[in-house]
Amino acid sequence: HAQNQAFTTDAGVNGEAALAGGMAILFGVYLDGDITGMTEVEHTMLTDDEESSSTTITVELGDSDTGDEFLVDMWIDPKYGTFVFDTVGGKSSCPHEDGTLPMEEPMISLERLPITTPIDEAMIFQMGLTNMGYGNSTFILFVDDDFGLDISMVEDVELISTHLGGTTKTLTITVEPSPEGNFVYPAVPAIVASMCDFDFHQTISELDSTQDSVDLYNIQ
Repeated sequence: HAQNQAFTTDAGVNGEAALAGGMAILFGVYLDGDITGMTEVEHTMLTDDEESSSTTITVELGDSDTGDEFLVDMWIDPKYGTFVFDTVGGKSSCPHEDGTLPMEEPMISLERLPITTPIDEAMIFQMGLTNMGYGNSTFILFVDDDFGLDISMVEDVELISTHLGGTTKTLTITVEPSPEGNFVYPAVPAIVASMCDFDFHQTISELDSTQDSVDLYNIQ
């Protein structure tokens, strides 16, 4: 059998964990964004003839994204005797990591459609933007327009998580006919997306839950 006699972290956590057959969950390592967690593990392995060996291992974990938090279980593989890390909680973004809650989960909705609009006049849409994720973040807003329309709106918006007291933010999009007199066109999508994810991928098609869209209709 073996026994891990002591372990410590830079946060001052101390404890003991018995290793049966070379396997045991040692502890949860909590990491915050922009903070590197360092864990020193010391264990004594006792063999059947009561000989012993001692090994000290330093584990350093970190994440560069501000606001990301991870809870990581570390245990010893029963077959190979190596450390295994398992993310069991936390929150993350850009990208969202498995085993954690998403910080960015935008939703966009049409709060008010324009009234019947003459063909050569501007349409005014009121959009609702909400972040259903578990952290505050910045999102970009744009219209996927292939018709040369004159569109006025903000290009980015800070959204507070609904889990942290945030509510739906209402914005206005103004759509005017194109200079070429293109008055009739199919619906165009208005898209809200994670600024960080979009900067990384440079395409909406690569995004999943960090983008949402709604169609704007040409009402005559």
